[in-house]
Amino acid sequence: MTLLRIAFRNMQRRRFRTAAMGLAAGLACGLVFAASTILDVVEGTLEAGTRRLGADIMVVPAGQGVSASRLLIAGEPSTFYMSGDLAVRIAGLAGVEVAAPQVFVASTELECCSTPRVQLVGFDPAVDFTLAPWVRHLHSRAEAGAASVIVGANTLYATEGTYMSFYGKLFKMVSSIQPTGMGFLDESIFMTMDAARDMVRVSGERSGRPLALAADQISAVMVKARDGTDIDALAGHIAAAVPGVQTVAIPQLTAAVRHDLRTNVGGIAAAGAAAWLMTLLVVGVTLSLAVSERRREFGLLRAMGATRGQVVGLLLSEVLMVTAVGSILGLAGGWLASRHYLGASGGGGGAIPFLPPATPEVLLLGALCAAAVAVSAAAAAALPAWRGARAEPYDAIRGGA
Repeated sequence: MTLLRIAFRNMQRRRFRTAAMGLAAGLACGLVFAASTILDVVEGTLEAGTRRLGADIMVVPAGQGVSASRLLIAGEPSTFYMSGDLAVRIAGLAGVEVAAPQVFVASTELECCSTPRVQLVGFDPAVDFTLAPWVRHLHSRAEAGAASVIVGANTLYATEGTYMSFYGKLFKMVSSIQPTGMGFLDESIFMTMDAARDMVRVSGERSGRPLALAADQISAVMVKARDGTDIDALAGHIAAAVPGVQTVAIPQLTAAVRHDLRTNVGGIAAAGAAAWLMTLLVVGVTLSLAVSERRREFGLLRAMGATRGQVVGLLLSEVLMVTAVGSILGLAGGWLASRHYLGASGGGGGAIPFLPPATPEVLLLGALCAAAVAVSAAAAAALPAWRGARAEPYDAIRGGA
């Protein structure tokens, strides 16, 4: 009979202790894995979304900062306007490399069905640096009677080749943007500025819902700062130099979102740390009791030729097998918990459309968490195991339980 088989039999006989160690290990591994996965997804989503958007500052009418922030992060439809001349003034300010105007129109809800509202975004391909890199083909693929648009990956309309009418104007969905994690890009429908102006022009006569957007109005100006420019300082300079506007510094906005989410996840991480300490305590106490109760067993093994190292290996094998099973169950639970959290906070109807984590990263995080729990549990068991193995066989058999 091998030591591993003996260890397995011991685990079966002492089911309560086995379950206690496995539960502690699984709880610690699952909570730490869930917190690590959530933080990794949050960091990756915000970094990818900000990089894909490319803008440093969003300039909107005064009083619309909150709406603009919700639009950027969550893609919440908004409609607000200001004079188009402001884009020229902003472009001429020191520190501004490019200023691109955009027009926002929130779609209407259809009475016939539960079609959700989406943000319709008009942009100027000649100067836009946030959308143009992804939709350069738009203006060259218009068809008779229909303007071409590109749709965000998370919209209901993200199916190429289909047609949809907004405010009486027909559009063809020619492409969709890959998920970015930035709600503004993932939850909106994009068209050229000319198509947006034409939609406004025909809205009253074709849809019965005329859009109140003048020909010289815009909704926002996306600003790219020159290299080396302090973003917060430039945002303050724009707000001071151009009356009637409010600025949203995108790095500052994403930093605030990151901080809030880290604070929320901090509770999960703290619970994981507490469970980790509990695991070490449970393993240490359980093994100390086991050593006292199993002195005769260890003495018989030593008398039959087992070395001290083999006895230590027997106890450590029990600990590692229990923590391995517990960690696997904990990882499964942690994955489900992280999916639920991200679904409630993001793509499942929450604030941010989180990007799914890459499978290799998830596997690596899971392996690291399981390995860390196993190593720490083995370390907690090392001293009791060595104390049980150092007793002389004759003394252990006579004095054992």
